Amino acid sequence: MVFILHRYIFKELLKVFVLSAVALSVIMSLGSLLRPIQEYGVGPAQVIDLLGYFLPITMTFVLPVAALFATSLVYGRFAADNEFDACKASGISPAMLVYPGLILAIIVAIANLILSFHVVPAYVHRAETSIKADAKQILFRNIHRQGYYNLPGGQFRIYADAADTKSSSLLGVVIMDTEKDKNKKLITAESATINFDSGGNGASEVKVFAQNAFQFDQYGGVFFKAISVIGQFAPLMKDNIKFKKIEQINAIKASPIIYYPIAAVAWGAYERMTIELLTGEISKAIAEPNNNFYQLYNKDKLIRFSGKSCSVAETQEQIELTGEVSLFRIRQKKRRTFEKL
Repeated sequence: MVFILHRYIFKELLKVFVLSAVALSVIMSLGSLLRPIQEYGVGPAQVIDLLGYFLPITMTFVLPVAALFATSLVYGRFAADNEFDACKASGISPAMLVYPGLILAIIVAIANLILSFHVVPAYVHRAETSIKADAKQILFRNIHRQGYYNLPGGQFRIYADAADTKSSSLLGVVIMDTEKDKNKKLITAESATINFDSGGNGASEVKVFAQNAFQFDQYGGVFFKAISVIGQFAPLMKDNIKFKKIEQINAIKASPIIYYPIAAVAWGAYERMTIELLTGEISKAIAEPNNNFYQLYNKDKLIRFSGKSCSVAETQEQIELTGEVSLFRIRQKKRRTFEKL
């Protein structure tokens, strides 16, 4: 008789648990899609794929809630229908009625552990891969829809008058620096080409190559035949996990530069070293008594400048010339003409 009673209670628990778990999983998965839709502008086909990827992820939060809801509802109804009093009158201990709830709790705990350690990491990776695989369409879709797109990483925002998805090109481009606590700069260009690069370590970058561009900052403006801006896609679902897989650790150990924090420090040091070496070359050139100037050139023109001294600016990103500064531009196409700037 006790076995029949346990089977009856467990059957009722299981029905309510499954229905509530499915309903809550779908609702929470739809809620999780709001961020990718708002920030990335994913398409309708991707929404269906992401819904399937988010279902196992949201189940880790839903299963304990669904189990608690099912237990409260079934045992509450069990007491309200006087079935609890009937069991006590039949000589069945109240502690015996708790066993179906304990079995459900054990099943939910095991399922949650399997989901958290094996299923969820794989599906998070699939969701991120699905979005990054459509990065090109996301960028151009946002530009068509709202006229701009915030490059991954949150440092630059790119505006464009027209966009061509087939050739991955933009026309009438304005790139604005949106990063705080830095000197603001603005880049305008006739056209730009967009390239997407997916690294072997899962990183994904978007590179904007602007042609015939002008860069403006607090120090003035400068013309570039070509200039590039790079942004890196941040993880779709950020967390503070402090561990990695063994193969990832071995890959980082073999080549530390693939680890983004190390790569960022390395590139910062490389940029700093480049600026310091260039500063030393300019200082040495303008200090010579006969040819006290330094020049930069390409096939179209040559820029020659001189000054009293040269040093790295306080921002660590620019070189400053002091004293009586002279700047000449020499056009080299047809004939050599000097133009003082």
